Amino acid sequence: MDAPSRRNRSSVLDDYAPGSHDVEDPSTTNLYLGNINPQMNEEMLCQEFGRFGPLASVKITWPRTDEERARERNCGFVAFMNRRDTERALKNLSGKIIMSFEMKKNDIGDAMVCLNAEAAEEIVDCITESLSILKTPLPKKITRLYLVSDASYNSSAKVAIASYYRKFFETKLCQIFSDLNATYHTIQGHLQSENFKQQVMTCFRAWEDWAIYPEPFFIKLKNIFLGLENIIEEKETEDVPDDLDGAPIEEEVEGAPLEDVDGIPIDATPIDDLDGVPIKSFDDDLDGVPLMDATEDSKKNEPIFKVAPCKMGSCR
Repeated sequence: MDAPSRRNRSSVLDDYAPGSHDVEDPSTTNLYLGNINPQMNEEMLCQEFGRFGPLASVKITWPRTDEERARERNCGFVAFMNRRDTERALKNLSGKIIMSFEMKKNDIGDAMVCLNAEAAEEIVDCITESLSILKTPLPKKITRLYLVSDASYNSSAKVAIASYYRKFFETKLCQIFSDLNATYHTIQGHLQSENFKQQVMTCFRAWEDWAIYPEPFFIKLKNIFLGLENIIEEKETEDVPDDLDGAPIEEEVEGAPLEDVDGIPIDATPIDDLDGVPIKSFDDDLDGVPLMDATEDSKKNEPIFKVAPCKMGSCR
């Protein structure tokens, strides 16, 4: 990043400078270590930092490329359970030589350099999850939002890993701003809630100046944070299946449109035959026996009176 663009960026984000340097965040419990001996593992870090209080997590980002190995140093993160222990560790270990390497706390810009493509998705998931916790202190939430902002800004840099962070963050931003909206509605004090809202909107203004994301997507994110759009309803709409096992649900069965049965079209025209045999009218015959009309049948059923022949000589 050149100097003029860095100055412009700083002028836009003066209100949230703590996001680029955790040392200015009064509530953070995280330490970023940018100069770890390659021979040191996470268990050693736990022993070294655990002397100052209980740890929430310890993570070393191990090198995966030749370029990262050539630096001959690792970087990582140590998170304490409370701020007081973090301050004691920072005071006692900053500048201390451990395994021939000086322990020093770097800024978020160095943390971005340390990250690599293989860890991008995991890191994005961690940041997204941390922003979803309602009980997280507001300054810490804003700090993490600024980390998202820094990562989004640097996604346009001519660095191999940069595009990975943009890709993974873009799939999470709707959820992130929905969670920030939920946080905003839980804030009790009016001044505190307005301050929180303005800090988030400042981030939006910076993104608008940088043109990081397409305008429709940018407007959608802003609407989600302001409560004008609900991603839950959107998800329910998206959950309606348009296909089954990859096959579109249409008016068909096993690929054959429901316009015919066994190749014979289904339409409103009368059926003239059945399996090739013409279907005759019921006026013709039934099972080969001709059907008489109603008059003949009625005559046939009328009683017939027969006269017995008289015997010879008795009819006189």
